[in-house]
Amino acid sequence: MSFISKKQALCIFFCEKYTEAAAETLTLRLSSIIGCDICYGDDPQIPMLQTVSRIISMPHLFHEYHDNSPELVRSPDRVNFKIYGELKDYMNQVYTVETPSDGKLYESKEMTMKDIYLEVVHLTDLFDDKSIRSFSTWCGKVKLDCLRSEPSRNNAQGTERARSRFLWVLRNEHRAKATVNVRRCHKAQIEGLKCNNFDVIGYVRKSPGKERTSARLSLLASMIERLKEDSSVIKVFGSYSSTSNQRFADRDFVDPVHVPNTLGNTQDLLRHLSTSNKPVAIVAIDFAGLTTNVNDLVKLLRDYETIKMVLIENIQAHNKTYCFTREQLLKDETVLQQFNCRPELIRRSLRS
Repeated sequence: MSFISKKQALCIFFCEKYTEAAAETLTLRLSSIIGCDICYGDDPQIPMLQTVSRIISMPHLFHEYHDNSPELVRSPDRVNFKIYGELKDYMNQVYTVETPSDGKLYESKEMTMKDIYLEVVHLTDLFDDKSIRSFSTWCGKVKLDCLRSEPSRNNAQGTERARSRFLWVLRNEHRAKATVNVRRCHKAQIEGLKCNNFDVIGYVRKSPGKERTSARLSLLASMIERLKEDSSVIKVFGSYSSTSNQRFADRDFVDPVHVPNTLGNTQDLLRHLSTSNKPVAIVAIDFAGLTTNVNDLVKLLRDYETIKMVLIENIQAHNKTYCFTREQLLKDETVLQQFNCRPELIRRSLRS
């Protein structure tokens, strides 16, 4: 994914060819639209116009563009990526095979995996005591965009050279802008919900298994701690043993177990929803952490009209979070179907 500056985004939005003159003209045009600014959702190459108040109050849904300027808020040397997903997103912006729309931000370079490793390793401790081979294996496993460039092997004066790739590489002075703290945006969004009188509720569950009770409770405790730290959740309900496809009405109905540091099990959650006089936002770790039964999710929303929002935190695995309104889940089938899958096992108890 190439870095898109605010000036470039304006030209894309107004269907103008990018030039400095055009960008300046469109900047003035944007300033005449009082109370609005340019932003984007999932793809920075698809800009949209949105009110400033919504951009500020919903930082996860609406992302701001940065000006094409060399002044930096911080140096990338000070970044210390703690999550693999964050590092992956950063690398996909810095090392790309796509031809950038503005060559001032990127430069064409021939790079080996060792070159990339030496640039990245000082930004994180995730690869401490790990070899370049281990780093290369991880890059292939997470399918970094730069690996789409076909490698070539050249020989210099009879000496075999490592495989290299021709990439577009974000210049050093712009790299700090490629770091996006998804966790901070997610927490800011939840704090915004609290300010709007939302009852923010966390939910955790553990699938049936043969592990000891102490091990099961330990994993649930990690999930609870993660919700409190990453999602600023205070109220948490937990299911000691239930499947992702099991109906909410059937969870913890027979032989219920109270999970420590929670307000109760799934049945307690349903009772809480039926008596709450506030709009409710439910937060879970991964889609399967809530449910993969889309029909039952629809039933839950219809039975409990207090549920206004559902937030899914998937920062540790994919450096992403999701926020769905009640209306989106009830009316948009494509949004709802995101719950109808479990392509890989997500470690919900994993914490950085």
